[in-house]
This record gives sequence, C-alpha cells and structure tokens, in this order.
Amino acid sequence: MTQSHPKLIQGSWRVGKGLTIPINHPAWFSPHPNAPQHLLSQISTFGNLIDQHNACWRTQLITQLYDKRDSDLILSIPIPLIHSNATSDQLIWPYSITGEYQVKKAYDIIIHTESSLNPTTPANPNLWKRLWKIKLPLKILTFTWKLLHHAILVRSELNNRGIQCDRTCILCNNANETQDHLFLHCDLARAIWFGADINIRPITDTGTLVEQWLQALILMPNAASCHTTHLHMTLTLLWFLQSPTNNAGTTEMDNSTTRPNWQLQDNWQLLITTEGGVARNSRWQGIAFMGKTKDSHITLVGCKSTIA
Repeated sequence: MTQSHPKLIQGSWRVGKGLTIPINHPAWFSPHPNAPQHLLSQISTFGNLIDQHNACWRTQLITQLYDKRDSDLILSIPIPLIHSNATSDQLIWPYSITGEYQVKKAYDIIIHTESSLNPTTPANPNLWKRLWKIKLPLKILTFTWKLLHHAILVRSELNNRGIQCDRTCILCNNANETQDHLFLHCDLARAIWFGADINIRPITDTGTLVEQWLQALILMPNAASCHTTHLHMTLTLLWFLQSPTNNAGTTEMDNSTTRPNWQLQDNWQLLITTEGGVARNSRWQGIAFMGKTKDSHITLVGCKSTIA
C-alpha cells in the first residue's frame, strides 16, 4: 500500500497515571489563548492535570488553562483508580480484543476494505465454494483465486506496488504487461485461445476484464460435461500463460520474439500455424503446429521434441 490505512494507525490511550501522554496530543483540548504562560510551562503531560495522591482533577488549574466549556468537559471525565506506582498508560488498538496491534487482524481489515472499494473483487460466496470444488490441481485453483482477486504480480502491478521494473510484456514486447493484456490481448494469449478453439472475441470487444469473465464462467449454472471440460481447459490455459512470465527471470528460456511478415491470400483453404522454441545451453528444441479451415474447423494438431 502506498499510504497507511487509517484503521492501522488509529488508537486510543488507556490512562494510568497519565504521565506519558503529552498534553499537546491532537485528541486533547487546546488551552484558551489567554491561559497564563507560567502555568502552561509547568504542564507537559496529561498527568500534570491530575492530583496523583487523591486521584482527582486539579480543578483550579484546569479552569485557568481552558475555557468554561472545555473545563466542564474535562472535569466530567472520570479519573481511573491508581492502584500502585506501577500503573502505566497504555496505547490501545480498538480493533483487537486485547488492545494490542495484531498483524492478522490488520491484514483482514485491508483485504475487506480493498474488496469493498474494488468492484472487480468477487463478493459472491458461492463463487469460492464452486472454485474449490473444481477437480483440478491445487496450484491451478490457487492461481485462479489470486487472479480473481487481481493479485497476479504482472509487471504493471509490481510497479504499482513500488517495485520498479520494465512494464513491457516479455512475451510480445508490444504493450504493458497487465492482467488483461497477459491473458487476453497478448499475441501469445490470442494464439493459444485460437488454437484451443475458445472464442474470446466477445470478451475483448466489450472490454470485459479477465477476472469478470472468469467469475461468470465459474458461476455458470450449466453443469453439462462440455461446460466442465471448457472450464477446466480455460483455467489450465490461464495458469499456463502466467507460467513463463513468473519464471522469466529464473529459467534459461530465450524470451526473444520475432514477428513474421506475411499476408493471407483470398483463396486460402487451410491455415497452418507453427510455434517453436529452444532452451539455452541445450540441444533440445520443440515445435507445435495446428491447421484450421476457413470455418475454424481444426483439421490437424500436433507437437514434437527433437535434439539438434
């Protein structure tokens, strides 16, 4: 977070002797302009306004320092009983039972606030029930949960969190790497959705966010086997698309890309697309291919690994 959450820094004092609470605390009353300076110089803490022996307010001092309204309010505040000299003032955090600051509770407050402010964060409880019942590896479901919370650390998100790095997508080098770009608009993503016969055109044309698309897909009431297969394939391909990005700095994969310059002829009958890759310092290389007709019917598909 770029700024402190107000609830994380909110607190109040539990008064003991009051000798550690500054008199100029912003939550306390301000002396009236004509207050005697020699009295003001003697007052540095809240405890100086209390008769420590008799556990009562120093009424005469208070009426000299504050106007009548503030004096009446101060004198109406009950004085805590002081049982021993060890009684100390304590700063209380109001969002925990013990009054102590708790990291887990603070995290819950931040998540709840961001969920209410961010309309793309799903609030439907049925979504999570359905998500965790999907029969896919846990790593894919966990990734999906992060994606739905807009928590995938793509390069634009890293910069937003204060980690300075190049925002350019390493897969296409054509645009800033955001969640929507990586999973919907990147050249590699579009090729993968095309090859998997999943039509994302209605999603990209309407400007639908990837997490909104995914939420609707999971909550779709149709329980037919074809929908289940489509859902499994979509989640798996989304997980695959983020894998090379997350591993780009630690693997030996060559992320350089080239853009072919070619144009389809009007009388084409079959479009065969290919993709190849080779790891650095290795003789292994791989190639994948797919053929589609004009009516988007897949006629051939395959892949092969070879040693150069």
